[in-house]
Amino acid sequence: MPISAISQGLGIGGGASATSSGAAGGGGGTPLTDELAYSGGIWETSNFTISVAPEAHYDANILDGADSANNPSDDTAVSAWNDRSGSATDYDATQGSAALQPVFNASATGSKPAITSIADKLDITSEIQLTGEYTLIIVAKANYASGGRFCPIATASTYQDTPWFIFAASDLDYLAGANKGNVTTASTVNMFTVTRNGSNLNTLFEGGNNSRATQSQSRTFKLNKMFQGPAGLGNPNAEVTTSEILVFDSLLSAANLNVIIQYLESKYGFSGLTTF
Repeated sequence: MPISAISQGLGIGGGASATSSGAAGGGGGTPLTDELAYSGGIWETSNFTISVAPEAHYDANILDGADSANNPSDDTAVSAWNDRSGSATDYDATQGSAALQPVFNASATGSKPAITSIADKLDITSEIQLTGEYTLIIVAKANYASGGRFCPIATASTYQDTPWFIFAASDLDYLAGANKGNVTTASTVNMFTVTRNGSNLNTLFEGGNNSRATQSQSRTFKLNKMFQGPAGLGNPNAEVTTSEILVFDSLLSAANLNVIIQYLESKYGFSGLTTF
């Protein structure tokens, strides 16, 4: 699939004037042309431009949601992972208690930054609610499997209200209510996608267009926490490393999904992601 936009060097002012948290946009003067771009975001034109802006976008390469130069030092506790989407609503995720803060790793996935969490959480004060079609894309891996939950974004309510993942015997299973599907590459950083279409069919994809599980689910997808599992499950979280989360309040077209695949392959050194 052809890249959607020609390369342009973008410096200060090359993207949105501000992020949702009010930080200056434009990448701090660094001409990054390989960041994902969309209307209202830090970058609005780049090598990888999609036509739909995400509802929320968390990128460990730009932890404060504004400028990669502001990232903390390696192995530092993380009190906030800010939304870089430029959405009108502030979906920043924060945690004031040091005991519950995950850890920043400067080169955890493909030499790119990530957040490592085990029994930690970040809270999204402005709850994201997706009532219709949606697309959720996660770049993550398991550091070990212990039957724990993998919930880069989850609801504080019961697990039936949101897609989520659980580790068992080094595999990653998708669970939402009663159904699950086996994913065999949990210990390798990968692209995981969950979609819901107009018929309320939820589908988990692994590594691009590789369907692993489906379930009919019409309830509101409530997102208000990172890393902490839904209520009522009992098991502690397994340790998980997460680099990027994209949340769209629509079912993305194949064209937009394939641009995101190109972006993730370029950024994290993926190979073999299957196009949609």
